[in-house]
Amino acid sequence: MKNNRPNFSMKNLTKPLLYLFFLLAFASGAWAQASILPAGPVCENAGVTISLSNGNNGSTYVLFKDGLTTAITVVATAGPDAFAGSYTAGTYTIWNQTGANWVPGSLIVNTTPTLTSTSSSLLDLCANEIATITVGGLKVSTAHDITYNINGGASQVVSVTSDVAGDATFSTIALLVAQSAGTLTITDVKRTDVTPNCSYTPGANNTATLPTVNALPVAGLTSSDVDDEICAGETLTFTGTGGDEYQFYVNAISVQAQSIDDTYATSGLNDQDVVTVRVVNTTTGCEATSAGITTTVNALPTVTFTAEAGASACIDESVTYTTEALMSNYVWTLPGVAGV
Repeated sequence: MKNNRPNFSMKNLTKPLLYLFFLLAFASGAWAQASILPAGPVCENAGVTISLSNGNNGSTYVLFKDGLTTAITVVATAGPDAFAGSYTAGTYTIWNQTGANWVPGSLIVNTTPTLTSTSSSLLDLCANEIATITVGGLKVSTAHDITYNINGGASQVVSVTSDVAGDATFSTIALLVAQSAGTLTITDVKRTDVTPNCSYTPGANNTATLPTVNALPVAGLTSSDVDDEICAGETLTFTGTGGDEYQFYVNAISVQAQSIDDTYATSGLNDQDVVTVRVVNTTTGCEATSAGITTTVNALPTVTFTAEAGASACIDESVTYTTEALMSNYVWTLPGVAGV
């Protein structure tokens, strides 16, 4: 008689049980691969701790830097297991001393920038000019962002690249008289050639005294014609104020060299010519240019006239002379007779 009952055997359960075991092992992390933490590049002196993750319990691991042992070890537990100590810039790896193999991966620790000196150009400036700042002690041949303020004001950020000596220069914002001999303070130095950027907050060697900033002269200009409207050929005199020396321009072209003469006289202006004056304070060397004066120059009328009787007439004969109409004033002159 044929037996139709299922054939039960432990052999039939082997594969499912093994699969379940592997699944539970992976889910619990028991067989997770050992690795170095943190995963990405970091900056030195950033409070980072290098750790071993998922090491084999009881195994000894050694921290290496740039291929050389640091002699810092940990014995793996349930982890993560931290390597005690501080970490200078370099590439870190972990050696499994017990298992004689390298833990996959590495950690790059990037150098944090420094600042050892800050100085400013010393020559006096005029308002709205810039000072040149020189800094030293940066990471050589490296791009940096430098944050600074003047007299505790708004922060400004400039980008520089240091030279092979670790020095760099940058220009300040346009300076005001109120910032004369003020204090420039660098509050942050940041490397921008790495990600994440590595920053340094200096506590010394980060200030410079700015140069003296002199006020600009107040340039003024007046014309001898009150309404700035003349006839062609009429002479005008322009007068500059506010400085020790003056240079006059017509349509931005110099027409009178810089001198102590504060006036410029001309009869040669064309319609809509613009006159300006550059005013110089010879004590400070500061200068300013006035607003322009635009002059309307009207053309002279063309005078023609005709005689009704022709070119000759008899004594006591009436002669009518005619000239252009629509003019505002007419003055007739006859030989031996005053204007009529």
